[in-house]
Amino acid sequence: MINNNYNLSYMNNILWQTIKDKKKSSPPPIWLMRQAGRYLPEYRAIRKTFPSFMSFCYTPEKAAEVTLQPLTRFNFDAAILFSDILTIPHALNQNVDFIQNEGPHLTPALNAENSSLISYDENKLNPIYETIKICKSKLNDTPLIGFSGAPWTLLTYMIEGKNTRNYKKTFDFLKNNPKKFEILLKKTIIACSDYLIKQIKAGVDLIKIFDSWAAYVPQEYFKLLIIEPTKQIIKNIKVLYPDVPIICFPKGVGKNYIQFCQEMPIDVIALDHTIDLEWAKANLPDDLTFQGNLDPETLLKGGNDLIEATENILETLHDKRFIFNLGHGVIKETPIENIELLINTIRK
Repeated sequence: MINNNYNLSYMNNILWQTIKDKKKSSPPPIWLMRQAGRYLPEYRAIRKTFPSFMSFCYTPEKAAEVTLQPLTRFNFDAAILFSDILTIPHALNQNVDFIQNEGPHLTPALNAENSSLISYDENKLNPIYETIKICKSKLNDTPLIGFSGAPWTLLTYMIEGKNTRNYKKTFDFLKNNPKKFEILLKKTIIACSDYLIKQIKAGVDLIKIFDSWAAYVPQEYFKLLIIEPTKQIIKNIKVLYPDVPIICFPKGVGKNYIQFCQEMPIDVIALDHTIDLEWAKANLPDDLTFQGNLDPETLLKGGNDLIEATENILETLHDKRFIFNLGHGVIKETPIENIELLINTIRK
């Protein structure tokens, strides 16, 4: 079981102190990507009552309940809104279905002929804002993280119709119809900006932008597809909410983390598990808070390997403002006791 001697009143403010007050904390705050998810039996019990994943996301009372489940069980230092990055394509009038053992399918897949029909129906996202309000009414001083996918990652789903990991249709669209691609990209930027601004208005304390497939963008397109769209979203947010912290996660970009961090006006950089932390300390801006970067496979394995990996991260970043997290999301088969071991190792 988790060590109940941990000071809860301090815990509930530690993430905010780390980001906003720029204080180094020992132990560091901790939350996990996909902390509200399929590894939790209480989550699975609710999920099976819904005919589809998207209907689950759009039911505020239940979405709020599963948002809060990990805090009830583990006392994490932040909650992250239970939703999905594909709510944006859905609000852009694509059908989004999650097929068992296959993942998301989006129809119709966009191409040069039909992409002009895409329009943003902001009202589809209203249930998400209601979920936020419910969560905030129950969280007291624990921060709530809102999020969105980044335009590149969203466009790959919208054009491919699913996750393919080669993105041929997306790059063909970009190369053969650059003007139409630019229009589609701008529509996605506008939708993401509006979505995140309204999440903040509803009550989230900070936001995170996930570019899950950034690693697949060649260097020649990195600025166009990764940096500039996300930078524009952040600018749109900061005009209205200059003090809301922003976390970015350009997963898998390797040395391009340097360019990303230099050009992006963010507060926290989330590091994936392929990044060497000594390298990150030596090459990324000193004023950024780091977040990450335990390998989810190590968490899945547990035992002494988990303890050693966790302690190595803590030792490497002991002199750095830091939020403990994974290098990607919790794997659904991860045992509960491994999460408890991780938290106790950090907070002991």
